[in-house]
Amino acid sequence: MFPKSIVRQARLVLALLALVLVATELSASAALGPAGAKAYVANTENNTVSVVDLSDMTVSTAVDVGSEPRGVAITPDGEFVYVANRFGSILNDVQTPSVSVLSTTTDEVVAVIGLSGSEPYDLAVTPDGSRVYVACKGSSSVVVVSTATNAEISSIPLSSENASPEGIAITPDGSKVYVVNRQDDTVDVISTVTNAIVGGPLSVGSAPRDAKVTADGAKVLVVGEGAPVVILTASDTASTTTFEDIGTQRNVAMAGNLAYVTNFSYFPSMASSLRAPEPGQGSLDIYDMATESYVASVGMSGTKPYAVDVLPDGSAGWVSQQDSNSVQGVDLVAQAESGSAAEVGSGPRGLAVFVPVPVGCQENSDCNDDIVCTVDSCNTETGDCTNDDSQCPCPNDCGDPAVVFGTITAVDAGFILRTSVELETCELCVCDVDDSGEVLASDALSDLRYAVGLPDVLVCPAKGDPQ
Repeated sequence: MFPKSIVRQARLVLALLALVLVATELSASAALGPAGAKAYVANTENNTVSVVDLSDMTVSTAVDVGSEPRGVAITPDGEFVYVANRFGSILNDVQTPSVSVLSTTTDEVVAVIGLSGSEPYDLAVTPDGSRVYVACKGSSSVVVVSTATNAEISSIPLSSENASPEGIAITPDGSKVYVVNRQDDTVDVISTVTNAIVGGPLSVGSAPRDAKVTADGAKVLVVGEGAPVVILTASDTASTTTFEDIGTQRNVAMAGNLAYVTNFSYFPSMASSLRAPEPGQGSLDIYDMATESYVASVGMSGTKPYAVDVLPDGSAGWVSQQDSNSVQGVDLVAQAESGSAAEVGSGPRGLAVFVPVPVGCQENSDCNDDIVCTVDSCNTETGDCTNDDSQCPCPNDCGDPAVVFGTITAVDAGFILRTSVELETCELCVCDVDDSGEVLASDALSDLRYAVGLPDVLVCPAKGDPQ
């Protein structure tokens, strides 16, 4: 037999180990995505889009699209996903450059749009959801698609025949489009009013790949194989800020004024103090666009982090990992990976996160039922209202004894007046509006004034038995 003290110590150790295991399991399974959130991931090597349920990081379906899907964008209303198929789809028995359109309700293809430009590589939807701008790498052009008709409405040649665009971004006000030209290390600026080039070509870093605009529309961050470059949208000129080249960056997402940038291989200079991930490891690099400064880098466990999308509040993001065939969640507050990666198709690149548009109430004021002593509250997750009348001392609201509960009208005033001269009977706590202890003509007058909007809200008396 062991001494009791040793047994107690052993039990304590086992209990602590159990707690650690439970905490680890909970941490690994923590859901970063809100209810109903999904990631749409373009798998370039098997021509599909994986749909990942972000609440548990499982793949719900894989949707067949065109050949080598690349860029992915979701309309502002959250109804449709647009996917750029680099080598197109077969339309009318002809291989044609194309964009596939998926419904977020059914996760099925609802349209395939043929394009005049070749090798559609990336795309972006205007803030009003009316148009999609598609960067066509092979033809060095941008094709404009109407979302109303899902048809091409314009084609815009870029500043160089060898531009080879790979990234595209639209300002929050929808006025300008920034096109990232990998081949000649430039950015072109397009007006959405004229669908013509109005700025550039602006020289940026080596082999630029992607760009995004800050939430305030003031700046554009351009990333690629050289150091990031900031463009000031007011003048369409480069900022004087110089960043360090810390690797092979691929894609950028914005949340407010913070930029999140994927990096194939994190390699700061030998003199740099930036040593968060291991040199050569894939990373998610973070920049503060307000101060135009580097913040931190999060080491990624997968190989070749390619695309990233984040929640608007900057709390979480998801990264496609090209050579690991996976999508990894990142806690952006803790600046660390969160949970296990979801296994998707082969060669995942483009990625966009869908968050359901709230249905029903969004705040407590949406649930106001005009009953003075009712507590109105909104469940923002379900959109359901709750009207708690436990604060009301009587079954009816103060001064609302007749007709429609919660609606004080001249009919109620007449009912109280008849009660005051004993032509009708009424519970005292309902009709005694001013809490005088008697039902008087003055109570009827208070109700009448309230019904036509003259006085402040009525105050429920404290009398009566709650029912």
